[in-house]
Amino acid sequence: MAPTLERAVESLKRKVFLREKSMLHRLRNLKGSDGDKQIFFVAGVHRSGTNMLMRVLERSWDTDVYLESDPRVFRDFIMRDSATVRRVIEESPARRVVVKALHEADNLTELLQAFGPAKLFWIYRSYDDVVNSSLKHWPGWRNQIEDIIADPTSASWRGRGMTPETLALIKSHHHGELSDASAQALFWYYRNQLYYDQELAGDPRVLILKYEDLVQDPEPNVRDIAEFAAISANDEMIGLPSTSSIRKNPTPDIEPKVRDLCDAMTARLDQSWQDFRARFRAKTEVAA
Repeated sequence: MAPTLERAVESLKRKVFLREKSMLHRLRNLKGSDGDKQIFFVAGVHRSGTNMLMRVLERSWDTDVYLESDPRVFRDFIMRDSATVRRVIEESPARRVVVKALHEADNLTELLQAFGPAKLFWIYRSYDDVVNSSLKHWPGWRNQIEDIIADPTSASWRGRGMTPETLALIKSHHHGELSDASAQALFWYYRNQLYYDQELAGDPRVLILKYEDLVQDPEPNVRDIAEFAAISANDEMIGLPSTSSIRKNPTPDIEPKVRDLCDAMTARLDQSWQDFRARFRAKTEVAA
């Protein structure tokens, strides 16, 4: 099947599925009481697998999923005010509502509090693959790193939440000849730093996912996702992650000092992921 036709068929299948799922939600009267409904936010750094995770969650018959392109919840990819978002959630017939919070990664603690009892998925991915993907999608784009260094408030959401320590670190790695790849790698670093600045590591409301592990070994990871969200895993969800996007491009030309910084963040994220997985699966086994 030609790629264009295949995409059209998949798009039609998705629309039919979403229509059937909405009807099922209403027929089952799953809206229930306010206490029965729960919102889940999905966050991470751009090109880290947040869309893939949203698609996995969308394949559940229990969820209602809102991407940042949905005008009901977002305007120009930025989340609307809390009152508007809350109204959309309340009107949803589903018990599990999933909202992308990509540009809101600096505001996750507040979102968890405001929409409690809310939960969060944070997904991270190899910085080499993120950088390659970013350079492919936005060639020549540097995420306004020069603007952020001059004034973190000048680049819309990109510099929000950055601590003085992180800003000083980014400044120390920046110079006039910094490559686009290194600029994108610094963006990957400081956006992942938000996970720690908000003390999300170890928070029982937060599930951290490693992209590479999810796509290489989807079944246990999708079952973790389903258990965390109190939804049923199915074959469609398990069959969606693909390894096709892992290390398929040449290693990007990232400066050694910037690479060292990203390697240290990778080790930190890996440890947080391993710690969470051990705690969560042990708890799940005891409950079973």
